[in-house]
Amino acid sequence: MQVENSSAYTSPLFTRAAHGAENKGGEWASTPAPAQNGETDTANTAKAAPVTGVTGSNLSKEVVGQLIAEAQEIGVSNANTEEYDGPLSIGERHHLEDIANDPVYAASQAKLFGTSGEMYFVKEIPTNSRAVAAARSQREGIEAVQQQRTAYYENLTAQDLPPAEIYFNLLEFNANLPKSHDDTMEWSASRRAGGPSYSDYNQARSDYLQNLISQEKSASASAKDVDPVETT
Repeated sequence: MQVENSSAYTSPLFTRAAHGAENKGGEWASTPAPAQNGETDTANTAKAAPVTGVTGSNLSKEVVGQLIAEAQEIGVSNANTEEYDGPLSIGERHHLEDIANDPVYAASQAKLFGTSGEMYFVKEIPTNSRAVAAARSQREGIEAVQQQRTAYYENLTAQDLPPAEIYFNLLEFNANLPKSHDDTMEWSASRRAGGPSYSDYNQARSDYLQNLISQEKSASASAKDVDPVETT
């Protein structure tokens, strides 16, 4: 079993180390990702969303693009206000905002989320047969959940859902896992006192992304409804 120190790995998807996990006397380990059949993930570089969906308008592309950008900026700024008091860091919120606004980035992140192993906490490095057996049981339980998540991801992609919605559904999958998964991951035990459970944390991410998706749809709908400007 590969064992890594928490300070050596920060995952954009499973942000246990990135969001204040305290690794006191323990180690972070990771489950292996399933084979990818030789596929190469789309580059995880966020790109500007193309201007689409506006027809029959005499507005220039630059003006329409500015209207859409401004509408999206309003949604993002509202989501980023200092009034937010949930468990998500600014970095995680920006990550979800990129997923909501960039289909290419969202697709790559959804694939990584759906097919890669999770980080989990190990109280101690196994040094005897009993500890080895416990570590093996922990790993097998986490891998079983990962197999279910991968199957769910493949089902979602077969439905041709937008990438951001696929990512949202995967967050819902995590949020609905039983408390026993939190215990297996050693999630709550490894975090600061008073922090959210595994389910609550993923539900917070899911709720935040759902709000962003709704804002993006509203912005797109508003752009489509822009009245054409008559020219003489």
